Amino acid sequence: MRFGILSQWFDPEPGGGAIPGALARALASRGHEVTVLTGFPNYPNGEIYPGYSMRPKQDSWQDGVRLRRVALYPSHDTSSAHRVLNYGSFALSATTLGLPVLRGLDAIWVYNSPASIAAPMWAAKYLLGIPHVLHVMDLWPDSIFLSNFGSRSLSRGLSRRALDKWCSAMYHSAATVAYVTPGLQKELASRGVPKSKLHYVPVWADELVSKTAEPMPRSTWGVGDSELLMLYAGALGAAQGLDSLIEGLALIREKVRVTCLLAGSGTAAASLQALARDRGLDNVRFLGQVPRDQMPGIMAAADLHVVTLKKTPLSLITMPSKIQTTLASGKPFIAALSGDAREVAVQSGAGITANPGDPESMAQAITTAAELGQSQLALKGLAGRAHYRDTYALDIGVDRIESLLIGAAEIRKPRNKPHILRRR
Repeated sequence: MRFGILSQWFDPEPGGGAIPGALARALASRGHEVTVLTGFPNYPNGEIYPGYSMRPKQDSWQDGVRLRRVALYPSHDTSSAHRVLNYGSFALSATTLGLPVLRGLDAIWVYNSPASIAAPMWAAKYLLGIPHVLHVMDLWPDSIFLSNFGSRSLSRGLSRRALDKWCSAMYHSAATVAYVTPGLQKELASRGVPKSKLHYVPVWADELVSKTAEPMPRSTWGVGDSELLMLYAGALGAAQGLDSLIEGLALIREKVRVTCLLAGSGTAAASLQALARDRGLDNVRFLGQVPRDQMPGIMAAADLHVVTLKKTPLSLITMPSKIQTTLASGKPFIAALSGDAREVAVQSGAGITANPGDPESMAQAITTAAELGQSQLALKGLAGRAHYRDTYALDIGVDRIESLLIGAAEIRKPRNKPHILRRR
């Protein structure tokens, strides 16, 4: 069958950007013709990646997948205006320059973040007659306003009402709405999405980052074999609440031999570096944005990973993609999480829980990990990998999405017209 993937984010962008890439390759390997409509890679720094140059559109083939990239305004800072330009520019380019490449497809899988993706999605449905499976990764418009989008209360109120209507139309136009956490199902149903449309499809790991690899030598960071090596890999933003990690490390610096690596970039990077300096922590190393192909070795070297997210109403139903990546890598992790994500950490057997935003709780979790020792931590990591294989593996997710796409494609098939008896 001929399937499309519509996503602003795509390989080689990390994190959520790796999800549609893995899906595209898997569907192509199953014999489907796959076409991807996406933007030029610029996440998370807001800079076009080396090897790419901005142009109106660019067509290529990658791993048996037809790929069309369209122009956008590259930006990932805290400016609301820049964010509107980033989201809106891709929506406009995808609707105008990208739409022709979707013609003739049987069904489209849509990565639902940001909500502006609805513009090309609706164009594909109403102009080309192509049904779509909408995969809800973030709950909109809630996620954008929790990130302090907008400034004036009036404009925020007007924008919220407009976005609520926009998102409602987006959910209802889909042939199927897939969701990634149990909490999202309840929230979407409360917003009027028919339960018959809702299907649970948790996402998989970044297959490149989570693959088994030779550990990078711990001596790279001056860490001894007996010392606890921790790793946080991902965005360094306000939503992650990483200040509590830094403060927690400060509380136990005289008690626990630990080195913590932070791999990634984001709007909070400078303030976190300043906080570590203020607390006199020479055991916190900021690695910056690490090339994706180097991450497996770094992840394999760490004894313990960290997944943290500030507690908000939305975080209760949010599943950070790094959970699946960490589970797949076979590593235990400190889970400073709440809601659905915290439950996964406990159920998998790989998580050591801490309260989000609580340095003392974080300090206790690190101390607990150090007391367990490397051998016991390794066993927790193996339990996590087994849980991933049974629950989140790529093949499981692709099976579910393939079935949903085939079901959506049935909408396009012409139905036999009823035979009408005419009077002679």
